[in-house]
Amino acid sequence: MTSARRVAVFIDAENVSAKFAKRVFGLCSEWGDVKVARCYGHAAALKGWDKAQAEYHIRPVLTPGWADKGNASDFSLVIDAVSLLLSQALEDIVIVSSDADFAQLAVFAREHGAAVHGIG
Repeated sequence: MTSARRVAVFIDAENVSAKFAKRVFGLCSEWGDVKVARCYGHAAALKGWDKAQAEYHIRPVLTPGWADKGNASDFSLVIDAVSLLLSQALEDIVIVSSDADFAQLAVFAREHGAAVHGIG
């Protein structure tokens, strides 16, 4: 029996609406078992993801108001993704965002043996 691939999902809540959560997690289930799911953003962005957080067991990562500048949430997402890639056996990472800020993260993940999926 082959075990399912370990998938981590990183959501840029400031750039993607929670109305797409069902589609996102439907695609992710095709790639393997979602072991990590996190969404990043300021309070208002995360609030929009409340129901999806409960339904899909997404861990919210809040960018505090004093740090809510430019790409602060993006930096947090990248730090977590790199940390998890180096410390866990993840075969797939999914970056959910509607911008190209994460291109270098995708390259890094591929260099470390993970398949990378972009949704946005």
